[in-house]
Amino acid sequence: ACGGDRKASPTGPLGDPVTPPGQGGGGGGGGGSLSPLVGEWLNTLIVELNGDFQRIETTWVFSSDGNGSRTVETFSVLEDRLRISRRSCTYQADTHQLAVLYSDAQENVHFDFSFPEFSRDLLLIGQFRFRRIF
Repeated sequence: ACGGDRKASPTGPLGDPVTPPGQGGGGGGGGGSLSPLVGEWLNTLIVELNGDFQRIETTWVFSSDGNGSRTVETFSVLEDRLRISRRSCTYQADTHQLAVLYSDAQENVHFDFSFPEFSRDLLLIGQFRFRRIF
């Protein structure tokens, strides 16, 4: 309702998982609160591929300034080798969608996200469940 630079953004603020979006306090001008998305989130998968077992750990880091990163560590039992891929990014989020712009890309990648059971320590990004590690 009030004009301002932040409202010009293509996505709005992230809704609080305890207070549904669109409910609760009105706007004031000021520093704003930290988003529940801010932090480090880990997902671990164990998969079997062609006789090899692999552990795939994906870590998302979301900072309060809109910067972030995605790190994927893949360990192959068959090769006894760890591969690490890290991509820096910027992000914006509204109540249900995350828009990520990787530093080596030209367009945003969109992910649906939610906080299951209104938890601040569990996060679904796409269909993958992440737990807060920091």
